[in-house]
Amino acid sequence: MTANNYTQLCEHFHKAYTNLKNEHDHPYLFGSFLALLTLKHITAKKPTHIILSDIPETESLINDKSIGQRLNNIFKTLTIQNETFLQGAFDFVDFEAELGFSDRTKHENYLVALLKTIEELYSLYNDKSDATFNIGSIMGHLMTYGDVFTQTSRQNVKAYDGTIQTPLSVARLMAKLLEPKANENVYDPSCGYGALLRAIASEKHQSLQLFGRDADPIALAITKMMLILSNVENIDLST
Repeated sequence: MTANNYTQLCEHFHKAYTNLKNEHDHPYLFGSFLALLTLKHITAKKPTHIILSDIPETESLINDKSIGQRLNNIFKTLTIQNETFLQGAFDFVDFEAELGFSDRTKHENYLVALLKTIEELYSLYNDKSDATFNIGSIMGHLMTYGDVFTQTSRQNVKAYDGTIQTPLSVARLMAKLLEPKANENVYDPSCGYGALLRAIASEKHQSLQLFGRDADPIALAITKMMLILSNVENIDLST
């Protein structure tokens, strides 16, 4: 992927997300967006370390009349089938909760718009991507926008004191200074939203075992999904 293509993809993702936010203003938009993108990525790439029995392609859900319930069941099944690898990733996902919408029809319209946006963005990503960057890098860029990050599933949940997001530029510098070797373990004892682990993963993710600890389970869930989008297979995150 050229730098120009990467920049264009980041702009497309940010614009699409902003349009969703302006049209629906859902309080948990970022968390739902990230979870569905992770589901799309898993079902599209079909990695060998993830079991996908009875997990449908996401585009088949757009016309489902019970879309919220169906999505919840899919994430529950996926987590049960992959209890070790996906532990904690989707604990806060709930597509049935109305969360501020006045009626179910409005809520279902939001979910359909969200799914369609994910399908369009992922198709665009496939058209423009190569081995240089991954979709996790694009989402990491999206998280740097303040107006995006405030819409994570943290909203309306008690914040943990001291939780901040390490700037990607700082995380990338730290990753370069660490220079982890192949097959080494990398441990971040206070990983938060995983900026350092994601920066390391973008360099040598396939041969490293990444360990992260944090007191905030929501931050860990976001980190787990971001690392999955970065195609990382060796992940161990816990509180």
